[in-house]
This record gives sequence, structure tokens and C-alpha cells, in this order.
Amino acid sequence: MSELAHIASMRIIAGTFKGRRLASPRKATIRPTLDRVKESYFRIVHTQVQSANFLDLCAGSGNIGLEALSRGAQQVAFVDQNRQSIRLIKTNLQKCGLTSQDQRIQLLPTDVKRSLTTFSRSQVQFHLIYFDPPYTSDLYLECLTQIAETTVLTKRGIICIEHNQSDFPQHIGGLRLTKEKKYGDTNLSFYQMEV
Repeated sequence: MSELAHIASMRIIAGTFKGRRLASPRKATIRPTLDRVKESYFRIVHTQVQSANFLDLCAGSGNIGLEALSRGAQQVAFVDQNRQSIRLIKTNLQKCGLTSQDQRIQLLPTDVKRSLTTFSRSQVQFHLIYFDPPYTSDLYLECLTQIAETTVLTKRGIICIEHNQSDFPQHIGGLRLTKEKKYGDTNLSFYQMEV
């Protein structure tokens, strides 16, 4: 039996691939972002998505990055070190008629911190970053600090963190908390570089 199950319905909400059904993970180690959370996120950043360089960090199923691509992002980088996630992202790319060889897509099966170092050294910048590690992860503050100390996020860029904690700091290095949204046990915290 395939490791890719369709137990939770995921779909592209708007744009070029609107209505496409995506494969969901079988194992609980990958937690897809709920449609209502995804829809709310894109309602908040909708003016910035068009032509953006978008980073789906801890991409899981690729759900968020594919939605960004559907809504007009110029390029999307999917980063995840989990092999099942990489297979799942490839499957979901195919469901949208894409492959990982598409020039708009970068699929990186690597550690999050290593990917940020690589982007920084290559002077790659992102207008939008969606960061969704496992809720119990210790990566949150480490990676946000790393982003704050580099130019990976553009000066007017936005990083959104999906988490289940209630006390994210107002400042992390040069990053400032600008908005918070709560959906049941899920929180979205939006940060921008202080200018």
C-alpha cells in the first residue's frame, strides 16, 4: 500500500491550480496546514505573493508553496529533510502538472539551518517565508535568529511562523512581530525586518 494516503482533503484554494486535490501524508509526522489557516494566511499576504520569491520552509506536503505558485509567485523553494515529505511534494507537484525540474521550483531535501546558510552564501533572498516545523521542534528561535542575522529575507519581506505556542517574542534580532492570528490550537505569527 502506498505511503501517500488521501485521508485529509487538501486542495489548492485559488489561482492557476484552483481546485486541484493534493495527496496527504499517511504518517502523523507530517502535519499539513489546514485549509482555513492557509486561506487566512494568503488573505493577509495576497498583495505580496504575485511575482514573489517564496520559501516554504519545512514544506511537508508542499501545500503552502504550491498555493503560492498557483497565486502567482515567481519562484518557490521547498525545503524539507524528511524523505517522505520530498516524495509527497513531488506527488503534489505532479497533481498540479509540474515537476521538480520546472524553472520556477527548487526542491531541497536538506536540513533547514543548512538551507538558510546556503541561501545566505548565495545571496538568495525571499519576499515571503512560511516556516512550519513540527510544533515540538526547537528550530523556531534558532532559525528565526539565523534569518534575522542574514539577508535571506528582503527588507520588506514577511516571515510567517505556524506554531501552537502562545508567547512568541516581540523581537528576534532585527525581526519584529507585526501580526498574530489564532485558529484553535494553531497560531500564525508574522515578522518583518525592522527598517
